[in-house]
Amino acid sequence: IEHMPYILKELGYSTFSQTSLYHAKPTTAKIMGGFDYINGIKEPRLYEHGVVEYILGVVTEIDMGRTLLQKLLDRISHLLGTKNYIDAFKFVTEIDHVGDFSDEDKMNFVLNTLNKDSGPTFIHIHLFTPHGRKFDAPPHFSKGKIQDKFWMTDFYDDAILLTDTYFRKVYEHLKNEGILDNTVLIYVSDHGKKWNAVNRVPLAIRFPYRSLTGRYQKNRQIVDIAPTLLKFLGVKTEYDLDGIDMLDDNSLPADRI
Repeated sequence: IEHMPYILKELGYSTFSQTSLYHAKPTTAKIMGGFDYINGIKEPRLYEHGVVEYILGVVTEIDMGRTLLQKLLDRISHLLGTKNYIDAFKFVTEIDHVGDFSDEDKMNFVLNTLNKDSGPTFIHIHLFTPHGRKFDAPPHFSKGKIQDKFWMTDFYDDAILLTDTYFRKVYEHLKNEGILDNTVLIYVSDHGKKWNAVNRVPLAIRFPYRSLTGRYQKNRQIVDIAPTLLKFLGVKTEYDLDGIDMLDDNSLPADRI
């Protein structure tokens, strides 16, 4: 499927994803073919198909069969005790520190990857510091307090402050390397506090030379990011993407959810 990372990769971008298992990881979400490296590992080509499969139109069926077979083999391995069972829901909601890499590692990857000699590059990073239900960040708002409950606001704010600090480091690095105005920075949350999927969430985009500025009031959605970025880059897709160019205020209905 020609999703945004795939389109950018086809245009010659180096593409990277830094996240964790079950947290927007491309291989888990079956977003294949879009990234050169996922968490530092070259993207596996488990889902490549030959011409015959495409001609017969059975690509989807083959992928589904592979997925179901893998689930079956995993379950047998769990029952035989040869493979540890991972409860995906608990992994996402109950483990305090998650990730193949720490958030600091992910941000250092950006600092070490992007420089004045870099070619076109797309990096997707999913930070977990403010993920909850408990938070591990230097005390500022929570100084002198004990985190003895879930979702304590001062500790949550510390996590957000640390995330902001990471983002500032990237901004300053791009500025010092002289490539800030050759870069689009997108800062967005995938959900609200306590994983609420219908809350309003932060969305800020910094365009080169601050060429587009302002605060938009009509409702945008995360699905609008891909068509907005691709249109800004002058990229035409072969089919209509979900979402709306969020810079075209006239195309957004006033009552959009």
